[in-house]
Amino acid sequence: MKLIKETIEAVLFDLDGTLMETDDEMVRKLTVFFSWFRLRDPERLSRRIVMKAETPVNGLISFFDRLGMDHAVLALFGTNKPGKRRVGSSHPMMEGVGEMLGLLKEKFRLGLVTTNSTADTVHFLEEKGIRFFFDVVVTRTSVKRLKPHPEPLLYAVAQLGVLPGRCIMVGDTTPDMKAAVAAGVIPVGVLCGFGTREELLKAGALEVLEHTRFVAQLLGAS
Repeated sequence: MKLIKETIEAVLFDLDGTLMETDDEMVRKLTVFFSWFRLRDPERLSRRIVMKAETPVNGLISFFDRLGMDHAVLALFGTNKPGKRRVGSSHPMMEGVGEMLGLLKEKFRLGLVTTNSTADTVHFLEEKGIRFFFDVVVTRTSVKRLKPHPEPLLYAVAQLGVLPGRCIMVGDTTPDMKAAVAAGVIPVGVLCGFGTREELLKAGALEVLEHTRFVAQLLGAS
């Protein structure tokens, strides 16, 4: 798999930590806890734990959703995603994302793939004035299985009418990268969320950018 920008027709984005600022509440709590153990870098450890917790919880949400009980898992964590804030008016958009989406929209079809609820996701997109950029929005109620399973990405590319290999997935966590690899979509990691460069590359990322706003530059749309 290679990233050849001339062949790309569509771009998929994760939401938390990619288009929307991540919530550090859980990270802060874990950091305080680990600080008691005099660890060298308790904040980094806390972020890694929060990111890695996303995979099994996504699996639990998928399982309970099929039983009509996904609210049980979400209530357990008290949030839409473990370690990340419930989507709402307090959530800032990543710097430069609006301008980047405008540049990309001129050349590509755009999609959003998130494990947040449809209501919360649409609320954020409309509040920030970026809903119209997206040709498809895939949430946890759109499919039966969530990232790192490929189903959400395969559903998105089917709705966009493009081949997986002509699409990139932009995300900040290893589940984003693993889902892309499994779906045959080109994985591109960003460092403005929870994942580290090493983790994203190990999970299959072909490119790792410092920030989401550089995606337009990567694809020659800047």
